[in-house]
Amino acid sequence: MRPITFYKFIITIYSLCFFLQGCTTKEIKTTENSDSLKNRIVLLLEKSKEKSNTTILRLENALQAHKLSSKINSDSLWFSSLDRVTILQYKLKKNEDYKIDAYRYLNTATKLKDSIKIAKGSYKVGSYYFRRSMYDSAFYHFNKAQLIFSKKRDSLQAGKNLLNMAIIQTNSGDYYASEGVSLKALKYLKNEKKKRYTLAVYNNLGVISSELKQYEDAIYWYDKALGFSKKDRQKIVIWNNLGLVYRNHTNYKNALECFARALKYTEIDSYFSEKAMLLDNIGYTYFLMGRDDALEKMEKAFLLRKEENNNRGLTVSNLHIGEYYLTKKSYLKAHTYFKRALLLSKQTKDVKSRLKALYFLSKNVVNNHYIKTYVKLNDSLISRERFLKYQFATITYKSNEQELKNAKLEQQLIVKTFSLEKQENRNILLFLVITSLLIVLVVGYFYYLGQKRLEKQRLIIEKLKARSDEKERLSMHLHDDIASDLLIGLQRIEALNEEFKNKEFEQVVFFFDRAYLKMREISQELSTRFFNHIPIQKRIEKLCNEYSFKHDMSIECEGVELISWKDVDAAIKEAVISILREAIGNTIKHSKATHVEIFFEMKKEILFQIKDNGKGYYSVDSQGIGIHNMKKRVQELDGIFKISNTDIGSGTIISVSIPMH
Repeated sequence: MRPITFYKFIITIYSLCFFLQGCTTKEIKTTENSDSLKNRIVLLLEKSKEKSNTTILRLENALQAHKLSSKINSDSLWFSSLDRVTILQYKLKKNEDYKIDAYRYLNTATKLKDSIKIAKGSYKVGSYYFRRSMYDSAFYHFNKAQLIFSKKRDSLQAGKNLLNMAIIQTNSGDYYASEGVSLKALKYLKNEKKKRYTLAVYNNLGVISSELKQYEDAIYWYDKALGFSKKDRQKIVIWNNLGLVYRNHTNYKNALECFARALKYTEIDSYFSEKAMLLDNIGYTYFLMGRDDALEKMEKAFLLRKEENNNRGLTVSNLHIGEYYLTKKSYLKAHTYFKRALLLSKQTKDVKSRLKALYFLSKNVVNNHYIKTYVKLNDSLISRERFLKYQFATITYKSNEQELKNAKLEQQLIVKTFSLEKQENRNILLFLVITSLLIVLVVGYFYYLGQKRLEKQRLIIEKLKARSDEKERLSMHLHDDIASDLLIGLQRIEALNEEFKNKEFEQVVFFFDRAYLKMREISQELSTRFFNHIPIQKRIEKLCNEYSFKHDMSIECEGVELISWKDVDAAIKEAVISILREAIGNTIKHSKATHVEIFFEMKKEILFQIKDNGKGYYSVDSQGIGIHNMKKRVQELDGIFKISNTDIGSGTIISVSIPMH
């Protein structure tokens, strides 16, 4: 029995050793595989950066690296490889793939709560929307990114995002806001080494000044940009922009010198689009000067753009050549070029060039279609620009408000920490110096009384605040909900009364009217002290925007900023808002108008006028409840209310004058 037992023991020991050796080998092999994968990913990422390879091959390497990064537990390699993928997708204009991966980057960073990567992801998503000219979404993501980078003291990235925000505002016609953001970007970029983004900021400031017809400022900014230009292509673009400034200022001699200076760079023949742009600008300047050789230059630029298949450039060439033939009274040729410009501008979604083409077509041919399309497109462009300005202001306001909240929370945390440290030191001190129980009791008693007094004061303040908030909430509810419903009911009953001419309806109208007026009086009494919390300029702008977008109507408002609203009584402000709402509402319901103009003026009284292009106001005797309410509101404030037609059947004018008392 003993030999068998001995052999069994030997076999067991051997099996155990073999098993342990196998496990160790497996662990070493796994570690080697993980390290090998990491090395392979790093190698692929290096290849994706080699400029000697084509961009497509570099993207393939980056995609392969990202695919492998999903097999190992390394967030840094996962984000690094996806970062390379998105950069190369953006270069190759693979927009939809870029959008998916940019959002994947941002969403993963958000789940991990990695603020820097959230900022990078927001920048990527913003870049997608920027390229697609979806400016409100792009602005939101760039603003989100710059706030994080600012907080993390990454001034270069913060400045880069502010630059993009400023360019978006310039493209949207929000020039003054763009100027402010550009100057803020310069502060962040003051330590930038290559000055690439600083140059772009100066160029943007030049564009803004040129658009605002501040030509001396534009020249100053472009000169600053030239000082930071290192590449020929950058210098060519800036010299061209300088030339445009001089041309707009009718200084054709200096304009031509700038364009000629740009054409002298040795690399100009490599840059087809820039060369064509300069030749076209020279030709158009010749045309403005009345020179005979203008067409030759413009046609040369046209052929270059056609060879390059540059549709945006071809749109401009067609407009310029068409304008040349229009002055030469070659109407058929002019019409052909303007028609081409219109078609190309639709393809490239270039709204401003499309407007120019429609304008020239309406001048060249008697065709109401072109005029109507021009007016409609121009109105929609104005509305879009106003909407974007409102969106940018809202995004900035909300983000600033959030930053203030965060700063306040941080301050509270610091105060709390300081208070805790102070209390701890006090306890140590008390522990060391306490000599008798009596002193401890006395100190404790007075401390308790002080805390109780503070708590009592806090409760009183909270009750007072709650009471004020309740009044404000009730006022808003009465004004915005119940009074509005009563008004709708009143208008409906009035319509039925006009249709059926029933005396019972007249009584219902009377009671509805009285209830509505009482409700307004109560609401006004409750809300007067809170009315000034929201600037009336914002309320008027919001009112116009809401009606404009909901009812596809163009509403223009001018002169609001000329009124010194801080000196105006709350009751007058409330009356102004109410009259505007009533007047625009009546226009929508009864006049079939497509355009409303509102003008404000301030003398010894507040004057404002509401003018529409509807079917007109025919009967002074058949005044509805809306007109009655407006008139009554004005009379209550010792004001003057007038309603009349512009011409028979071509619109209504409401004029209001309210004294400043």
